[in-house]
Amino acid sequence: MKILNDSNSLRYFQKLTNFYQSRILRALLMIVTLGLLLSSCGKPPKNSKFIPKDASAVICLDLKKMTGKLVTLKDLLDEDTKRVQNSGVDFTKKAYIFAKWDPKDIKNNYAGLTFMLSDESKFDAFLRKAPAKSPLEIKSAEGVKYAIIEKKVIVGWANRAVIMLGANIAAPEKEWVKRLLRLRDQPEDESLESNNKYFVELESQPYDAAAWLNWGNTVEQLKKNPTLKFYSNYLDFAGINFKENYITGVTTFEKGKTSTDIRWHMTKALSQYKGLFKSNIDNKLLAHIPAKEPMLLLGLGLHPQGFEQILNSFGLNKQINSWLKRNTGLNTTQMFDMLSGDLMGSLIDISKTEVTEQTVDAEGNPESRTATKINYKFLLGAEIHNMESLDKLLGKLSSNGNIEQDGEVYTFKMGDNINYLFVKDKMLFGTWTKTVKDYVMENKGARLDEQFVNLGKNSAFSLFTDIKKENLNKFPNENLDLVPFGLGPTLKKMNSPIESFSIQTTPAQKNLSTTKVIINFTDKEKNSLRALMEMLREMDKSVMSLPEIFSGQ
Repeated sequence: MKILNDSNSLRYFQKLTNFYQSRILRALLMIVTLGLLLSSCGKPPKNSKFIPKDASAVICLDLKKMTGKLVTLKDLLDEDTKRVQNSGVDFTKKAYIFAKWDPKDIKNNYAGLTFMLSDESKFDAFLRKAPAKSPLEIKSAEGVKYAIIEKKVIVGWANRAVIMLGANIAAPEKEWVKRLLRLRDQPEDESLESNNKYFVELESQPYDAAAWLNWGNTVEQLKKNPTLKFYSNYLDFAGINFKENYITGVTTFEKGKTSTDIRWHMTKALSQYKGLFKSNIDNKLLAHIPAKEPMLLLGLGLHPQGFEQILNSFGLNKQINSWLKRNTGLNTTQMFDMLSGDLMGSLIDISKTEVTEQTVDAEGNPESRTATKINYKFLLGAEIHNMESLDKLLGKLSSNGNIEQDGEVYTFKMGDNINYLFVKDKMLFGTWTKTVKDYVMENKGARLDEQFVNLGKNSAFSLFTDIKKENLNKFPNENLDLVPFGLGPTLKKMNSPIESFSIQTTPAQKNLSTTKVIINFTDKEKNSLRALMEMLREMDKSVMSLPEIFSGQ
């Protein structure tokens, strides 16, 4: 994730964790697994005081809890583990990764890490013995020991507290020391903890790992990316401002799954849009899906009248009303009244068939070739509030020649596929698979398991995705290329221990919206944190090199 400018800023987190990229993942695992073996001496200062109030993001790690979920006998016998065991790091305290991005001046961007020591002399020796291209030169300034790495990273420690800072832009040693001392001497009332109630609230909660994000500042940085800038223009047009919005999340690693609770603290100006969303997605709509477990399931609960009010507020109702009347026979009020606001989409399966195509070669001679056709078995659905308006709409589309009616079913062609539209139990469904249409209309076949149907409870938005290896292999590469930030091909190649994940989001209540994310793992007996670490260690390159969403390039 490029949080600093035009190169991979998480490279600096790697250096902050372990100076040598080839051992980053192994060292990270060993550092955490040995936490319970180290004890703290005395009462060192709380290192969260070093996080400045203008930070953009913070990741909090409870090393003691994470240690208990990772440690194994095999780890304890490992030579690297023994080395880290004597590193002097205090794993009974928390560690914090923090970063700042300044959309106006990239020179102010940096990333940092702070953790505590149980023995400074051991940490000093640990650094001096670390393998490197050239030995680290450890110096002192105003009571702080420090070392500079490639003019882009500084690690400093004093009073058993370690502060590491990194940036994409190299700086003179004098400047690095100045930055380090500025954070060391930072008054507590200048810290994030003294200036942001949401960070304080986050720290009061139990967690294995947690995160705090200044969402307003982050959105401004994201706008520098050309791809995301396109979408941000719509937010600007709608007058949506994320200033003073904060997102926090706490994560717990369990056997077979990881649970994350996310809280979006929004301003009153933004929470006015909460009227667009319902508090539930109708279970009856999801229950019509003819599959026990889908590959992908999406549910959305909207208040159509809320969108009509927005159109009115922007003065767009008249233009849209004219277009709708001409093409659908309904005005905007009738169109929004037709829908209940409950929507769903489900990808049931993907299959491939070999088909013979007749083509012409360069000389004009006919020839045959075999091509692979991808068949997507899916179902789309919308609950209907006003059936009279729907009948009028379908009648208009039929008379215009947009669709053809065959009894209770309407069809239209899109490319080589015949698309089916049909009504069942006051719900409008669409698919281009005849068997799916038949199963829904005739109540045949399997039906969605209750656990998936219930994803719509207390949710304005719900999502479930099955990403087991056999399912990912069904996707053609051109589909995976559409996965945001280029993660699609990586998911297909990697030997992931993750089998599925689900998301449930509530509409805003009192300026707060919550989201529950659950990641399920194939091994139900292994702790999910252990499974994730093993996956990272086995990868050819560090997956800590995340996509360039903050680059502005």
